[in-house]
Amino acid sequence: MSACIGSAGRVIGIDLSEAMVTAARAQCRADNLFFERGDITQRLLLTDKLADVVTGFMVLHNLHLECMRVMFGEVGRVLKSNGCAVFLTMHPDAFEKHWDVILLAMLAAYAG
Repeated sequence: MSACIGSAGRVIGIDLSEAMVTAARAQCRADNLFFERGDITQRLLLTDKLADVVTGFMVLHNLHLECMRVMFGEVGRVLKSNGCAVFLTMHPDAFEKHWDVILLAMLAAYAG
């Protein structure tokens, strides 16, 4: 990812686990690639309107609805006004009808 954004861009990886952050720092190295420990259900130490893109992988199915609301609010805070957020999950719970309705409602609520 860091090679795709050019020398002026930055990629910031955030994980709750210090062990994952340590492993990422050891395995993935580039001058514009940074890893920080953080809880996406809390305010992140990132400035407002910092990011062009926010991605999440295999995280949504681990969050309770209220934590998901906080997380999407935080995504909205750090995204630039023309930014984009993409979340991927392949967990079986993501394909249950009720979960899909909740997710779509959350995305619609925070899309603006």
